[in-house]
Amino acid sequence: MHPRRSRAILRNVGEAGCTAALATTPENTFYTTGFWGSGLVLLTSEGSTLFTNPLEGERAMVGAGDCEVKVIGRWSKVWEY
Repeated sequence: MHPRRSRAILRNVGEAGCTAALATTPENTFYTTGFWGSGLVLLTSEGSTLFTNPLEGERAMVGAGDCEVKVIGRWSKVWEY
């Protein structure tokens, strides 16, 4: 849904010497995916991944555009991906 925005963010973080960005607020999650809800978005050159909880999973799969959605039970599990 918002690949142009994701590319712009990655271009900016690349100029800072980074290879990925992590959006953690609902506003930034919405800005990058079009999904408003609980979650965080990992942006890399390989694509975007939205991590959300089971209560938001179905709505995220419908509302988030142009990104992979992973439903996780515990936030600590994010680092396993």
